[in-house]
Amino acid sequence: MVKGVGLRLFVGYFMSAPLLGNFSCTQKGKDIQEIGSLPESKTISLTLIDSIQIPFLGNPMVQDISPSQQRVVFMDQKVFTEDIFIADFEGNILSTFSKLGDMPDNHGGIRSPVFISGEDSILIYGNRGYLSFDMEGKMLSLVKPQEFTGYSFASFGMGRNFEKYKNKLLYFDQGSRKEDYTQISLYDELQVLNWHHPKTGKKIPFNPLPESSIFKSGKYFFRQAWFPAFSIGDNLIYVVYGIEPIIYAFDVEEPHELKKSIPLNLNDYELFPGLGEYTDDFRKLGLGFEWGKIENIKRIGDYFVLAYFPGYDATDRELQWENKTPEEAIAFRESIPKKYPKRIQVTDLEGNRLLDFAPYHYHPETMLLREGQLWVMAKPNPDVEEDFFKVYRLVLE
Repeated sequence: MVKGVGLRLFVGYFMSAPLLGNFSCTQKGKDIQEIGSLPESKTISLTLIDSIQIPFLGNPMVQDISPSQQRVVFMDQKVFTEDIFIADFEGNILSTFSKLGDMPDNHGGIRSPVFISGEDSILIYGNRGYLSFDMEGKMLSLVKPQEFTGYSFASFGMGRNFEKYKNKLLYFDQGSRKEDYTQISLYDELQVLNWHHPKTGKKIPFNPLPESSIFKSGKYFFRQAWFPAFSIGDNLIYVVYGIEPIIYAFDVEEPHELKKSIPLNLNDYELFPGLGEYTDDFRKLGLGFEWGKIENIKRIGDYFVLAYFPGYDATDRELQWENKTPEEAIAFRESIPKKYPKRIQVTDLEGNRLLDFAPYHYHPETMLLREGQLWVMAKPNPDVEEDFFKVYRLVLE
């Protein structure tokens, strides 16, 4: 573990109580600070204070981090292999094993990121159920699901992790291969979140879309448009339904009453407006990835930290469908990440924007909050093949 990491990166703006300044953006990609009179002003910043560097060649995907145990779980997935690695905070790889393939303790197909479930133990949620292993790869238990269903949605990397509450785990509903996602009526039936009970194999769907949601407007939205970002804090479940720039706060206890909704003011955000009915015309429907989407949310003290993709502007949404030479297609594709980088926004608990910026050093969508510590996956050097990867710890101060 590298303290201070040789650079102390922060992005900060002035804020005050009461807040008298306005924050706005006048040019795409340019964060402009408009400040009125700010007596008793102070700064807020999201600061990189620590890093872990792990030697590795491959395609590492961090799964979970335990600050108290000083452990990092990551995975390397290839076409026919899937290796799980355990490393410490000094960057030493302590063990590696696979649970994919012809072996008695295989998971049958992984369905979520590996979760550090306790002292020296991990949980793999797979098609066979909930499998617990020690950190050497020895199986401790297998609990079969009470009801097996195939899934339509999955995410295997850092940022889409289980959230623990008491003896259960919160996760997004992964859909069903039996559902007809062309029907607008489906939005009345969706249960967006699940409680998982790994010790019993029970899974409880809950969290229908709120009546005030854009998804209840009678319009059609592309598949996974509601794919949620979620977090638990202060006895509330905070949910952002994919493309919709609103934080919904629900009681963490049943019946999970909606307590409040908090509109967001995101930078140059392109919201998919919905269609009158389903179409297979991708020029109208889009491919999903070109529209704005909120990909992560964390509550830290009196603030929300959100990661989002702003979406292409109207010109580029049209341009992506135009005929291009191979060279033009490559140039267009390479221009998109530079023109529309994923961003982080920090707000107060009322949704007032305090920070909004595009991180250069890390992937904002990978935010992981464990034991009060916020971690992200570092971006690799695009010009040099590195034989290591890094995770960074951030603090809001």
